[in-house]
This record gives sequence, structure tokens and C-alpha cells, in this order.
Amino acid sequence: MDPRHTSQRCSARGHLTAANRDKEKFLCVSCGQSEHADIDAARNVLRAGLAQGGSGAHPVNAEPLARVRAGYRSASPNYFTRKNDALA
Repeated sequence: MDPRHTSQRCSARGHLTAANRDKEKFLCVSCGQSEHADIDAARNVLRAGLAQGGSGAHPVNAEPLARVRAGYRSASPNYFTRKNDALA
């Protein structure tokens, strides 16, 4: 998948502009979505990978995005791990 602009595209609505990103902070100038820029970019990469037929070999815990958007620090620690894996 092409990683260009994943850190400038809003993961909530898809609005793309360089003005959305200011160093580590992401703030969509269109819809107001706000979070750490790396978290927003990771969502865009995941969505693009799944759209290209991601294998599902490492399924994610499908936690509702609304809960994650409340703040990446409040997201489940297992958000990007297999559901039954133990954290070492």
C-alpha cells in the first residue's frame, strides 16, 4: 500500500490536506477530528491494507472507533494485538 499522505488524511471523514497535521498533533480542519498524528495515520494504513485484501492473518480486536477516538491513551492495550494473545 502507498503510505503517502496517510498522516495528513482524516481517518474519520477522509479529508486530505497538509494543514491537518502539525508535528505530532492531528486536527482535521474539516470535521475537527483530533488526536496524535501517528494514531490517525495508523488507522489510514490499516483501512488501506484491509481494502487491498489484507489476509486477516493477524485479526484486530474490532473495538468501536468512537471509543478509540476518545483518546488513544484510553484505548484498550490489546487494540492492535490478537484477541487471545497474552501481553508479555
